[in-house]
Amino acid sequence: MSLGQHADFVYHDVVRLSLKRKWTEFARRSFMSNMAIFVVSEVMLCVGAVLASTSSDPTEHTEPLQIVRAVAEYLFLIDVILTFALEVLQIKKHRMDYFKDKFNLLGLVSSIFLLLVIPFRILRLSQQWPIYSVGFLLWTLRIFNFAAVFREMGVYSQVLWRILLRDFPQFIGVFAIILVAFSGSFVLALRGEDSLGVHNETSNFWEIMFTGVRILVEGQPVLEYYGPDGYRGFSCFLMVTFLGMSCVVLLSILIAQLSDTYQNVQSDARRRLQLNRAWIITRVELHSVYHRYRAPHRISKYIPFEDITNPKEVLKKWDSPPMSEINRHVKDIKEMDESHSLKLRQISIRMKHLEEQNIQILTLLRNLGCPSSPTVVFPSEIQIENPDMA
Repeated sequence: MSLGQHADFVYHDVVRLSLKRKWTEFARRSFMSNMAIFVVSEVMLCVGAVLASTSSDPTEHTEPLQIVRAVAEYLFLIDVILTFALEVLQIKKHRMDYFKDKFNLLGLVSSIFLLLVIPFRILRLSQQWPIYSVGFLLWTLRIFNFAAVFREMGVYSQVLWRILLRDFPQFIGVFAIILVAFSGSFVLALRGEDSLGVHNETSNFWEIMFTGVRILVEGQPVLEYYGPDGYRGFSCFLMVTFLGMSCVVLLSILIAQLSDTYQNVQSDARRRLQLNRAWIITRVELHSVYHRYRAPHRISKYIPFEDITNPKEVLKKWDSPPMSEINRHVKDIKEMDESHSLKLRQISIRMKHLEEQNIQILTLLRNLGCPSSPTVVFPSEIQIENPDMA
């Protein structure tokens, strides 16, 4: 069963109390130490990658900066070897269950790519750079393994993951149909108008498809399609139609869909936080390599029972820490204050407008020769007395 299938069980009060105790007793400490090690390794990776990309020969370490790069790369290599060894041990221990966790695959594949850089660099092959690039990307994406436990970052990571798995495939499917229809009709129209050589970006079917993707990504035309350097009537009409469909209709639908996804994830953020912590505790309990040398955490930290007089209050404080609640209330107060300030400014502008109209009316009455004009009290002259002083 997947983690999502256990959502109702994990959110039960008894399970939440167990998660709270395990999280505070051993899981948080283990999680924070692993995150600190990953941050250090990521810094070493960045230093090595940036300095290696500026070196004419990455196998030489003669300059001071290149010596720093060598130290960073060797330290990072130790972490990569340890990560790969741990992943292999986990495969040996859990077998096919290992591959059910996407972050396990991310750690395994990224370490393999980074280890492949070594023989390519020794042989001075240029293929080391694309392999290094893929390994750098996959290794850095492992940060989402640690972001899931934080309240705000966890929401963003869940939104990003859901967008990549659910929203983008639907959008890309619809866009692919429109793109193929546009590219085929556009290349035929250009062939009929003998305009395939007007722009290199639209000289054949595949170039037109790539141009369509660029138009969607950049949100604007990427070439001159109208005027002396543009296309003729029917081809220009097809281009305008595609621009309207991709830049206006499809992008608007995508934005609305992403907004709806964020609202759904945000509304279920607390439950997702519980699930993420349960997932981390499970990894700490099952994926530790020290179990052969010492008792597992679930045995060493086991107690027969724990007397809790008010479990609801304990869970409430754990789910919503006091400082988090205070920050949320302060944010709400600031938003209300900004809203009231905006309304007061609008009222002030309207009062000034009414005052100007009253002045114009009085001036008109005097010009008409009225013997006496009424006394008018302008809004800006009204003084509100303090009720305590009355």
